[in-house]
Amino acid sequence: MKILKKLKKIIGLDKNKPNQKINDFLANVLDIKPKDYILYEIALIHSSYDPQIGNNNERLEFLGDSILQTIISHIIFELYPNKKEGELTKIRSEIVSRKIIGKIANNMNISNIIKYNKSVQKDKLRYVEGNALEALIGAIFIDYGYQKCKNIIYNKIITPYVNFGNLEFNYNSAKSKLLEWGQRNKKNVDFSVLSEIGQGHSKEFEIIVKVDNKKLGKGRGFNKRSAEQYAASDALEKLKINK
Repeated sequence: MKILKKLKKIIGLDKNKPNQKINDFLANVLDIKPKDYILYEIALIHSSYDPQIGNNNERLEFLGDSILQTIISHIIFELYPNKKEGELTKIRSEIVSRKIIGKIANNMNISNIIKYNKSVQKDKLRYVEGNALEALIGAIFIDYGYQKCKNIIYNKIITPYVNFGNLEFNYNSAKSKLLEWGQRNKKNVDFSVLSEIGQGHSKEFEIIVKVDNKKLGKGRGFNKRSAEQYAASDALEKLKINK
């Protein structure tokens, strides 16, 4: 609580009214009314915004990342009563990957309420958005506790943006293994179409996979999904990870 009081003084929240844009986001997107508003204000301050130590969302992001992992584990444990531990781990790794969380945060337009230095490169903004979403989860957990946080994550953050059927189909793939490795090692794994060759049913896709913006694998297939698998397999081989 001493840290929160200090931060209130640093960013002037004792003098200012709550930010209406943040309140609208919390009400309309997450369907919550803060009990401790300061937590959410801090959750939306990126480290690039203010150089003062502690005046950012890194601690809440740390907490939110752990809470997200635990709650997603709980959710898929309930959704898939017949799946084994290894299968559940792979499904979870896809949901909580940096790419998916960043994409969800982007779809929520969370960047509109984050305080960050505008010099942050555009390709890095997705990280900023994803980190802020995890920090918000940390804030919700502190403000409302586990069960309310679990309900919000499932109903407002994950379900509207994640197709569980597709995740279940992909859980045992090379792509899933690569995403799991990326999530575990805090690496951003990104697949993109390099080229489309041919026409109609004979069309072939060439996919590249990048890890932290460095090209690591390439694959071809007669649909994007199979091309991604070959690209992921190529990357796993270069990373010397057993497929």
